[in-house]
Amino acid sequence: MRGLSLKDLYALRSFWKQFVFIYLFIACAFSASAMESGSVSFVLTSMMIYSVVFGSTVLLSSMSMDEAVSFNRYALTTPLGIKKIVKAKFVLLLLTIAVGVFVSLLICGALSLLPAFKGEMIEWSEIITVMALFLIGDSFMIAVMFKKGVEKARYIYIIIMFALAVFVFGCAKICEMKGISFRILEQIPDILISFIAAAVAALSMLMSYFVTLRIVRNKEW
Repeated sequence: MRGLSLKDLYALRSFWKQFVFIYLFIACAFSASAMESGSVSFVLTSMMIYSVVFGSTVLLSSMSMDEAVSFNRYALTTPLGIKKIVKAKFVLLLLTIAVGVFVSLLICGALSLLPAFKGEMIEWSEIITVMALFLIGDSFMIAVMFKKGVEKARYIYIIIMFALAVFVFGCAKICEMKGISFRILEQIPDILISFIAAAVAALSMLMSYFVTLRIVRNKEW
């Protein structure tokens, strides 16, 4: 599987400069916004979300290149096996997100050292919850990507994220109409909210892995 991961990284090397440039541009834009608003929490949240989107973009680009040369069809004739092929894509996604999160923490850590941002509280529960929603969207996208192909997966991913946004907004409006107060959420410890969000995201990824394995086994390449 290490070889498959290296293959993906080498295949995408022509895109890395573009990815890094876009990432640094967004980091600079959000940092400038933080200097005006005086909030580093907004920068961290935005950078974390972009890290997940960045991971999705890298994964789609990698799969698109594989489809162009029918790599999976060839790989299935080798001793690699289905599990390693699928697992390599999940590793690529999570590795890219991890790198993005690490860089985001470094940038925001540097900003927090500035006098304007000292003493600011970071809303970790909100950041983790939003990232979890995007990871849930990714878990659906990976299964669709292997089932229907990259192009359809791109549109379905947009639809999924839009549906999640509508669901969250709809729940908020229903609670408002029914007179249900959100103050009860303030009574729940932040660490519990973070744990539940992370657990749901991890579970969705695990389920996606097994569903994708089944799809690849049953698909005619």
